[in-house]
Amino acid sequence: MILLQAEVLEAWMEGTAYYVSAGLRWSARDYNLSLTKQRGEPGYIVTGSEETPTESREIWTFVRDHDGKWLLSGIQQ
Repeated sequence: MILLQAEVLEAWMEGTAYYVSAGLRWSARDYNLSLTKQRGEPGYIVTGSEETPTESREIWTFVRDHDGKWLLSGIQQ
């Protein structure tokens, strides 16, 4: 995976909790393999490509309490 872009989209506070939403864009090889076929057999790669990367975007939201660790609280695709 190669991270192409990351940016803070929003930051806010609710009570004692801090939230940050980040927009992420990356490139990665995305494919699904058959559990019943062997490499090289027709139908081994069910979807996608082992060679060609695809680009994806998501918004990840993190939360933390005062002086706590940041935790992933949600992902929007």
